[in-house]
Amino acid sequence: KNMPATIRGALRTFKRGTGEMWVNRKQAGVVRKRIKSGGPPAEYAELVLMRKSSEDTAKLLKAGFVWLAAPEVFPAMLFFFPRSLPSTFEDEQAALRRYATLRRMRTKAVLGLLCDLDDKAAAAGRKGVSGQAQAEVARRAMRGGGTNAIRPLESYTLPNAWEPSVVAKKPIRGIPGYALKAGCTLIGSNFPMPPFMRAARLREHLQNLVAEDAVLSNTDLRTLSRSELLEACFDRGLGDTSNSENEMRSQLGRWLDLTSESRMSAGFGKPNPERLRLAAMAVCAVASCRDDREQLPRLLYAP
Repeated sequence: KNMPATIRGALRTFKRGTGEMWVNRKQAGVVRKRIKSGGPPAEYAELVLMRKSSEDTAKLLKAGFVWLAAPEVFPAMLFFFPRSLPSTFEDEQAALRRYATLRRMRTKAVLGLLCDLDDKAAAAGRKGVSGQAQAEVARRAMRGGGTNAIRPLESYTLPNAWEPSVVAKKPIRGIPGYALKAGCTLIGSNFPMPPFMRAARLREHLQNLVAEDAVLSNTDLRTLSRSELLEACFDRGLGDTSNSENEMRSQLGRWLDLTSESRMSAGFGKPNPERLRLAAMAVCAVASCRDDREQLPRLLYAP
């Protein structure tokens, strides 16, 4: 008997969401035209607007296809891919539910990665030796504090000496499968998929962070709204919806310190910007899981 009300609600959401998509598309077009004509570069809000305008169109087509072809799969799609709906289709409550899902997936990503490293360290032969070395790097990173936490991971942010040009084009190449899986889970892509699809999804996310960080580093973080702060933090494995705006600004400031290439390049070589952000996401995800007192796994170690 609730079917008519459900349908009316879905139609209202669709009408509102597509209307806002159209408005955003026009605004993004104005920004692109201004930049192309030699005008001022995009500010952070404009950069996010252009990214979401492009992403939302693709998301709408994919979600519409799933809804028409296999509507029974639609709830599963939202569960495994919490970012699968266009941003304009979300109201405040839907956004909070998405952040709650991403928070749980962040905990799952961290614990899954640590368990995989333990398994690698327990293997026999060369795999075990390599696994023990990787596990020791993880221990050092987890014991570090602030910007020091990323120091043990610096070697993983550098392209191999024989493939710098390859890594520049394909920064995810060579990253172990278990780390790739954890990275995808961290950004909200939890469905089993072929490695090349995982790599493409994670690479796109990291490339977006590189572009946005370049603008954020020259932006007064006090000008960001709460919704922008939440989106920026969760995109980087940071924070929680219970954090104040000042706390989130502080977290973003620490992120920018972690990903400062000038700080890391001194005497160590220039890191690949995408790999650097993947390492920073790992450090931030661990710190966020430690601060999250509502997640049950944390009670194992801090009851």
